[in-house]
Amino acid sequence: MTYLLAIGGCSDAVTGRIDRYDPAADSWTSIGSLGCRRQNLAAAVFEGRIYACGGLDYESDPDKSVEQGDLTGAEWVEDPWLKDPRYHHAAVNLGGRLYVLGGCCSTDRESSIDVFEPSGESESRWVRAGELPVPMAPAIATVVDGRVWIAGELEYSKWELWSGELPAGPWTREAAFSLDRMWPAVCAFQGAFYFCGGVVGDQESEQTLSPRVERFDLASRSLQALPDMPTARQGATAVGADGRVYVMGGFDPSSSEAMTALEAFDLAAQTWHTLAPLEEGRYGICALAI
Repeated sequence: MTYLLAIGGCSDAVTGRIDRYDPAADSWTSIGSLGCRRQNLAAAVFEGRIYACGGLDYESDPDKSVEQGDLTGAEWVEDPWLKDPRYHHAAVNLGGRLYVLGGCCSTDRESSIDVFEPSGESESRWVRAGELPVPMAPAIATVVDGRVWIAGELEYSKWELWSGELPAGPWTREAAFSLDRMWPAVCAFQGAFYFCGGVVGDQESEQTLSPRVERFDLASRSLQALPDMPTARQGATAVGADGRVYVMGGFDPSSSEAMTALEAFDLAAQTWHTLAPLEEGRYGICALAI
């Protein structure tokens, strides 16, 4: 049975809280906490363990610490740190190696790629492995037929999709498109990227939350509109599992409140379902399907 883990994020403050969602029971259980509070982190499963990498720390500063935990998400230990602090980055397991890609080190988008070298004859460490063709953040990556596909924002609402071989390429730009909004929840699932919600307008203009959802199909290289989410929001997190795309949490700038909503889009029925909400509103969560 697949469970969802909601790792870290921010409510009134940055948190290390971890909750587990059981789709069969439609219920959440609080199962522990990271050793370090963090939001906008990246995580991936590597050698049977969850690696939680970087993010923004409890003071909202970029962080380079790494923790690894068992698949229950209940026990965590500190691991060798990333080479540089980063947040809004991607993490992916490819060819038995763990990579982090893109993101932000401070206010600037990054193109660097780092790889984790587990202990062998020397101490475990992260090393610089290469560069993406363009800086991007947020960045979301997946593996298809031995190649990494990465979608990222280059500037406000302008996204590009690249595919390549890690660590050094070559890279192919597969698509460039505009979403007309920022801070959507994005996930890669079953041969597509899903872009859910977001906010229209920047910090210097009136902001309007969007319920819009699009699907970018990797095979046809096309962007398709899907039914709107029931709850418009920005800064939410999306993850795919068992034929559904789940969207959790988020932020409402009009009330300055973190959101609890959990909704799922059924890919076969093309309908949204409202599910049990998070026990505590959060945005900037990292979600995994385990």
